[in-house]
Amino acid sequence: MRNFISAVACVILSVSGCAAGKINLSDTGEIKVDVHHAEAMHIEEVSIYEVEGGIEVTGLVRRHQHSVPSKGTIQIQVIGPNGAVLIVENAEYAITGRMDFLPPKRILSGIGREEDKFSKQIRIIPPRGSSVLLTLKNAELR
Repeated sequence: MRNFISAVACVILSVSGCAAGKINLSDTGEIKVDVHHAEAMHIEEVSIYEVEGGIEVTGLVRRHQHSVPSKGTIQIQVIGPNGAVLIVENAEYAITGRMDFLPPKRILSGIGREEDKFSKQIRIIPPRGSSVLLTLKNAELR
């Protein structure tokens, strides 16, 4: 019985180790990340992973203003080392939370999220030295 449990534990550890072994190409310097923020929002925690047949760009959109829900588009441009735009894709985000001041003590109370994760698979493997430009477009405050 102990051998069976040990074998199962080894399989679980080896599988989870493989799944967590994705390499962030922006951390290794193979791909540079540039971000253009909007007035009320910003993009952070951007990662670029090589996946089958392309790359996956992931990150987080956060807002600065805490009063209204927000939604919009992130334009993702993959730019080659020579400056040529290789491909342009879009990813959507929606921030549904709002922050309210509650009387009488003016306590800041959060309802919903103040951020949204995004992920976009792009069907191109850019050459080393390329960059990915992320631009917030149509940032709508409602």
